[in-house]
Amino acid sequence: MNTTAPAPDRTGTRAAAIRVAGFVAALALLAVVGWQAGRLVAAPGEPQADTAAVAQAHQQHDQDQPQAQHHVGGGLQLWATQTASLGTITLDGAGRILYRSDADTNNPPASHCTDACTQRWTPVTVPAGQEPDLLGIKPDRVGTLRRDDGTVQVTLAGWPLYAAAGDQGDHDGTGANGADGQWFAITPMGEKASP
Repeated sequence: MNTTAPAPDRTGTRAAAIRVAGFVAALALLAVVGWQAGRLVAAPGEPQADTAAVAQAHQQHDQDQPQAQHHVGGGLQLWATQTASLGTITLDGAGRILYRSDADTNNPPASHCTDACTQRWTPVTVPAGQEPDLLGIKPDRVGTLRRDDGTVQVTLAGWPLYAAAGDQGDHDGTGANGADGQWFAITPMGEKASP
């Protein structure tokens, strides 16, 4: 008597494997899309090297920091970010838009915002000897200057940096870009942001 054992039914196993593979692929896609949506990027018109620097900074940031942590360190941070209304601009770690003033100079760096001016435009400062953490901004573009009151103000491409007093950090809209005809949101390259 010639009996052959029935072949095992692999249809169910194969279908389950396909479902699991599809689920894993969907999770991977969601992770990539979510990461890309949250990236800080360089503007399309800026040099490719800046885009690569942003990507490298994000990769390093993602490797060094837990996902829930937004700050690189305990001090000042400068971030390059893409906005719908201003293009690529510079923010601090609190999400405030940073500005430059046409009343200042960048070569040599000098701030002419003193006294009452600083009540509306807060100089971005760091403790002496401390450097800001950067994300998407080239280190060679960042410097400092000593203000008349002894504080150390951060510069970007030589331009002294300021935050608008009362900025809550939502960087929504154009902020105070163009205020008084001399205050402009600053790009990571040190240029005036143009809506």
